Order: sequence, then structure tokens, then C-alpha cells
Amino acid sequence: MGELDGKVAIVTGAGRLHGIGRATAVALAKLGADIVPTGTGRNQSSLPEDEKDVGWKDIESTAEQVTAAGSKCLTVVTDITNSKDVQRLVDR
Repeated sequence: MGELDGKVAIVTGAGRLHGIGRATAVALAKLGADIVPTGTGRNQSSLPEDEKDVGWKDIESTAEQVTAAGSKCLTVVTDITNSKDVQRLVDR
């Protein structure tokens, strides 16, 4: 049983391969939390070369890592600078 079993964590900025959001999402999943990784849903053509090279798919790739750690996951494309996007995220 993990420390965060039964908890849900919304992690913003979780779409970058080398970002703190992805690392946080995976770490929280390993502690038992279910994860809602959010990101801007960048087009694969706009990804940095290192992410393209490994076939990174923004928050979908983070979700794969979260589920591999044993947690449930719901990805939500969200621009946290847009209040309507944030409200939509919270209302889910």
C-alpha cells in the first residue's frame, strides 16, 4: 500500500520528457496516487529533437509512464494561463 493510495494529483506541465512535471507525475504515481497530467498538447513536429528521437508524445507519454508505475491516469490538454481551461480541468 502506497502513501498516496486513494489520492489524485493534478500535475501541470507534465508533457516534457526532461521536465519537472513529468518527473513529479511519475514519482507521485510510484507513491500510489492516481495522476492527471496536463500539458498544452504540443504537436509532435514542434517537439525538441531529443523528444522526437525517442518518439515522445507529450502528456500521452507521461501517462504511459504513470500507468507503468501502477497508477490510473487521465490526460487533459490544458493551458493554465487560460482561466476557462483551468475551470474545465477542475470541473472534470
